[in-house]
Amino acid sequence: MISDYGEKIYEILSELTGLKFKAQIKDSGIEFKKIYRITDLEIKKEYYSLIVNTEQINFKNKAGFITEFKSLLKNNINEFDTRFEELQRTSNDRWIDENQIFLEHEEIGHYGSKQSKLLKKMQEFEK
Repeated sequence: MISDYGEKIYEILSELTGLKFKAQIKDSGIEFKKIYRITDLEIKKEYYSLIVNTEQINFKNKAGFITEFKSLLKNNINEFDTRFEELQRTSNDRWIDENQIFLEHEEIGHYGSKQSKLLKKMQEFEK
């Protein structure tokens, strides 16, 4: 399980957006890896690029971050659902490691639950 959520990056992001969600991000399987401030020199506009796990989200402001992060969370939750369905199908195989199946179920359940709570928090921020 991913225990480090990228606390330094979270603090920077929290300062930029004014959002506080440390309790929900902690041990959720989400890791903030890098954040960049990018300036489009042609049109003189600034935006941010955040590397989350293996994904990249770009945003200009708080609302943009919420929209993009919600999308990432929804995709992750759908992937957890797909993995769960796959595990259900393969758990009936004869040559399957039951401990591995159990651990994957635990991970999917834990991360899915934490990210669902995080999604709910992002939806509250939109209001």
